[in-house]
Amino acid sequence: MSDNVVSFEDKRLKRLDGMLFGTDHGERTIAHVISRLELCRADQALVRAYIETIDSGEVILQPDDGSVAPPTALIHLADLLSNYDRLLDEQIAALTCEAEELDGPYQST
Repeated sequence: MSDNVVSFEDKRLKRLDGMLFGTDHGERTIAHVISRLELCRADQALVRAYIETIDSGEVILQPDDGSVAPPTALIHLADLLSNYDRLLDEQIAALTCEAEELDGPYQST
């Protein structure tokens, strides 16, 4: 009985020949670089928003045990976020160079 069931998804995948993200290696490479670049830029925007929030004084640390938080805790957190921001800058620069080396319609962005 199950031999008579037609899977439309199987037929669609057969038409795609197993290539869901492009027809050749170049298209997949371009998609990979562009998606990593967009992710790094989004992460960087979020990290910079966190840094601004810490710098503005909107964050207050209050330990669960009721003790006073060390004054360097927020400075340490801001320093970690700044280092991550610099790392993202380096990754964005490397990905931008890699994207410029590839040929594709995305270069207008």
